[in-house]
Amino acid sequence: MKNQMRIIVFGLGVFGGALAEELTRLGHDVIGVDANNHHVEEHKEKVTDCVCMISTEAHSLKTLPLREADLCVVAMGADFSQSIQTIALLKQLEVKHIAARCTTPLHRRIIEAIGVDTIIYPELEVAETFANRIDSGLLQGLYLVDTNNRIFEINLPKFLIGRTVGEVDLEKNFKLKIITIKRTKSIRQLNAKPKEEFAVLEDWNAETLFENDDRLIVFGHTMSFKKLMKSF
Repeated sequence: MKNQMRIIVFGLGVFGGALAEELTRLGHDVIGVDANNHHVEEHKEKVTDCVCMISTEAHSLKTLPLREADLCVVAMGADFSQSIQTIALLKQLEVKHIAARCTTPLHRRIIEAIGVDTIIYPELEVAETFANRIDSGLLQGLYLVDTNNRIFEINLPKFLIGRTVGEVDLEKNFKLKIITIKRTKSIRQLNAKPKEEFAVLEDWNAETLFENDDRLIVFGHTMSFKKLMKSF
């Protein structure tokens, strides 16, 4: 069983609110923070705990369990200065790990200079994911690691069905490293038909045969991914 994390999400707008709810659903201990009480009320039933607070006030931040938090996410998008000030205060208070959303290239450069551990650019990620999904017909998800490298979640290309992981050797042939494989499994439901959903295949190895509905999570350069897409 995965470890439960304590996560504080600053900003419960569209992105931050959805993130806080999903992290709570996944079993983590989440505190959502927003200066707008309407946002707090909107999410309080689906997030572990919600607090109405101005995150740019140091004395308010100190009332939160920052030292016990495994991750603080600064998710504000509209208020550029509020995001920067919140990050700066969290750095001063020496939190373990900070992830921050950026909305423009300038915003990204500033928070990089401050020393944020993880930068989230959701608008760019969504746009790139959707464009590649349209173009390739295979891409299901994408995470930007840096300017050139990505983590891709793709539907298994048809030409790989029935071949083994070792035979295909994506790392050698396409410079794409397989992180894991996801495969459909049936989930029993009370008084209902079994539901099909994807789950990580925990014991895959070089001898594992690729199956029709598999999904691959791979890491590599954008050009390596494009090379794979052009190979069929």
